[in-house]
Amino acid sequence: MAMSIRQIIGLAVSVLVIALIMPMALVYISSIDTVSVIVNGTATDLATVGDPALVTLIQVLLPIVIVVSLIIAFVPSGSN
Repeated sequence: MAMSIRQIIGLAVSVLVIALIMPMALVYISSIDTVSVIVNGTATDLATVGDPALVTLIQVLLPIVIVVSLIIAFVPSGSN
């Protein structure tokens, strides 16, 4: 199972991009309940407009989905 230099560079660049973007995304996801939205001309917090359980669900499930998708993308399946 030899990898070409193109695959190695592609893997290195994608891991670097993920390592840079994922922490920033997690910071934004964790502060989603303080995001201001405009409803009928007035600015309110997202947690007061929507269901707080939905905000919590997004904050919990989105990082799990990110990690699972990374595992699926980068762990070899064992078959060629």
